[in-house]
Amino acid sequence: MPKRLRQGEKSRTRFLEMLDSLGEWVYVADLDTYEVLHVNEAFTQLYGEVKNGARCFELLHGRNEPCDDCSNREILAQPGTGLRRKYQDPRSGRWYESIESALRWFDDRLVRFHAATDVTQTKNLELSLSRRDELYRTLTSSMPSALAYHEIVLDDAGRPVDYIFLDVNAAFEEFTGLRGEDILGRRVTEVIPGIQDADPNLIEIYGRVALTGQAKDLELYFEPFNRWYEVRVYRPHEEHFATLFTDITARKEAERELLWSRECLEGTTDFVGMCDASAATVYVNRAGRELMGFSVDEDLSTVLIADYHPPEVAQRLAQEALPTVASGGVWTGESTLRSRDGRDIPVSQVLLGHRDERGRLALYSTIMRDVSSDRALRASIEDAAEKLRRSNRDLEQFAYVASHDLQEPLRMVASSTELVAQNYGPQLDDKARRFMGYATEGARRMQTLINDLLTFSRLGTRERPPAPVDCAALVEEVLADLSLRIADEDAVVEVASLPTVEADRSQLRQVFQNLIGNALKFRGEAAPRIQVSAERDGQTWSFSVSDNGVGIDPKFAERIFTIFQRLHARGTYEGTGIGLAIVKRVIERHGGVVWVESEAGKGSRFRFTLPTRRSRGQRSRHE
Repeated sequence: MPKRLRQGEKSRTRFLEMLDSLGEWVYVADLDTYEVLHVNEAFTQLYGEVKNGARCFELLHGRNEPCDDCSNREILAQPGTGLRRKYQDPRSGRWYESIESALRWFDDRLVRFHAATDVTQTKNLELSLSRRDELYRTLTSSMPSALAYHEIVLDDAGRPVDYIFLDVNAAFEEFTGLRGEDILGRRVTEVIPGIQDADPNLIEIYGRVALTGQAKDLELYFEPFNRWYEVRVYRPHEEHFATLFTDITARKEAERELLWSRECLEGTTDFVGMCDASAATVYVNRAGRELMGFSVDEDLSTVLIADYHPPEVAQRLAQEALPTVASGGVWTGESTLRSRDGRDIPVSQVLLGHRDERGRLALYSTIMRDVSSDRALRASIEDAAEKLRRSNRDLEQFAYVASHDLQEPLRMVASSTELVAQNYGPQLDDKARRFMGYATEGARRMQTLINDLLTFSRLGTRERPPAPVDCAALVEEVLADLSLRIADEDAVVEVASLPTVEADRSQLRQVFQNLIGNALKFRGEAAPRIQVSAERDGQTWSFSVSDNGVGIDPKFAERIFTIFQRLHARGTYEGTGIGLAIVKRVIERHGGVVWVESEAGKGSRFRFTLPTRRSRGQRSRHE
């Protein structure tokens, strides 16, 4: 054998031995026929002995024809370079990292040189990390708590001065309104300007966790967002920290409202108490403790509802109040507290129940007010009212009797003066006749006053039960009675739509008679123009009688409703000054009010109200 051939054979042998010594498995295949020309020991251990003429796609992929994505063409297109790739063996499921290249084999054929390393462990680790990362993303994106990952920024002295957003979850974006794509990689002082002014210690707290690794729990009000957060700060890596937080603004507001409510309960002067479903005391406010004789810090958990009342009252509450509350109602009534020293205290009480989320009765609450002084005051008021009613009845009877008894003497005076004037008139001088005129006129005025006084006193003694009264028809009757005066004064009376009310018809007639009559009497220079109207105002009817007469100075607006009060000289306008007093008394007896709106020289508008419905037997507070 020529020396050159022997050297070539030795080189071939050394090359093949080198291939066998490799940990990677290697095969060499013809690029045209796919026939495997050589495999190393590692390949044989993995795939077994290779038969002569076996093709690579049969050995590696169990196929009968070349793979659709065979890399032969890529290898030929890149001569002298290696093609690296990772793939999974479909039969074993293992992962390999390979390098393939085209080269000339010992027999000068163009072959594919394929060397592969088993990277299944590495690939599985990568897959595990990928799955872990995917799981992390899934968990963080779906968790209700906000999560943010940061890197702390230190100054030259190693003090924390800022931090950088590295990662945030969806809840963080929802809680803060900050989007991850806008803030990742940026400093917090850039994202939220003024954060150091809002909370100067926040960066220092976070930095201490990032540097020491000591986790921190805190409740934080974050002024830039106007929200409260419960925050857990911990260090995943050195000079890094993560914040896990939930929005507790609603809870904080509820706690604040609860605190305010408790302060209100403590500040009230009423007894406020709460008991659980077993009737054991849960809470009694300061006023309740003082009323019962308990100290502020005394434990009342063993005190039951029944212990706050005398036995007979506790039994009544158990039979009446508790069943009402248990059925969802509210019990209100009068009760009695028994203090620690044995005093019985009359109270007005409200008792109600509160249910849990399952609808079960979980709590009783009660409010009680000491009515001892109220009862005494009520008794005093009732006694005074009764005395006033008796006094009014006596005065009305006196006025009626006195007025009636005065009629006869006045008639005698009037008759006597008229007889003297008839029989002795020619014998009397002018002065005597003038005095006789004074006596006659005085007797006539006295009779008028007595008649008006009788009318006024009868308002309380001859009141009829209220009945429906058609005010429009009633005013028409009044206008018919005043028709001659209306014609004489050339007056115009306009009547708008009027309602039907419940009233004493004759007394209400007096009201319209007096008001319209006054509008005719106290006319101005122009012809009288009178308007009568009414409008509904909630539970009342508001009536109005207005005119264009002489008007009234506002300073006399109250005085004109007083009996026998006149604003003009006796000779200027006729009358005794009792008409408006009658109007006021009638309206008040019907549960309404009357007043005047006027200015001197600008006409008057008399207004009064009547209830839309008046209960039978209802009486005014003025009776």
